[in-house]
Amino acid sequence: MVLAALAADDDALKASQYQVLDLWQRTYEGALRIMLPDTFGTTQFLAGAPNWVADWTGQRIDSKNPYIAGDEYIEWLKAHGREPQDKLIIASDALDVDDILGLHAYLAEYCKQARAAGTSAVLPIFMMRKSGLRAAGFGSAPAGVLCSQTISAAAIPAAAADLIPLV
Repeated sequence: MVLAALAADDDALKASQYQVLDLWQRTYEGALRIMLPDTFGTTQFLAGAPNWVADWTGQRIDSKNPYIAGDEYIEWLKAHGREPQDKLIIASDALDVDDILGLHAYLAEYCKQARAAGTSAVLPIFMMRKSGLRAAGFGSAPAGVLCSQTISAAAIPAAAADLIPLV
């Protein structure tokens, strides 16, 4: 955002989002190369992104519909000759437990790893930790309480257990 604020004109503003990525990749490698393209809009970001951006580890989806953004990223990777199965997609922002599990099931078919965590699910857990309360893990109790939702352990697919950040 700082580079965007310093931009002298619209062209510099558009270029700033890729300059930030260039600076980031000069500093960090591998798993830390997760882009957040929706600061100014995912569609325009991907349309103008340099080819080297497709080499990054993955994408974090924040404010766009995660199903649409995930599909858009997957198609963009294919158009740039990259294999979506090699990429990480992280969805976030106001997701609840059902959203998290649904996205994992949907995106896991197309990419190597699909992870999701939303403020609707994570913030209550953070608040429970801060207040000293504990939530039961799905593997250790017949039912876990998460975000004021009671969830039967049998209702949670085994592959989804690592997606839910319980205490």
